[in-house]
Amino acid sequence: MMYVAAVVALALAGFFGVAMGILLAFHRKNPPPKIVAWIHGILAIAGIAILTAAVIRSADEGLGRDALIVLALAAVAGLGLVTFHGRGRRLPVPLWVLHALLALGGIGVAMVAAAVNL
Repeated sequence: MMYVAAVVALALAGFFGVAMGILLAFHRKNPPPKIVAWIHGILAIAGIAILTAAVIRSADEGLGRDALIVLALAAVAGLGLVTFHGRGRRLPVPLWVLHALLALGGIGVAMVAAAVNL
């Protein structure tokens, strides 16, 4: 059940991430509202924390561990985006795309892990 909770938190983080992406795509001069970024980050951290607990408690580490690795890479890319935003610089599109693709891949693997561990 923890895997499902992790996927729900990560999916909600993804929703807010997509909202930020849409805002960035159509309003490149103005960054998205900080509250959207904060909610995205907090949900992502919560999802990764829950997934970590699920992997530790589960006998099957394979898919959950793989999802954690990919999501950790997405988090590093996300922190890179935060540093650009914090310095008031435009977000580099390649880093933004890398973050999104890693996050989607990690959520996908987490979903499979959740299905296997039901």
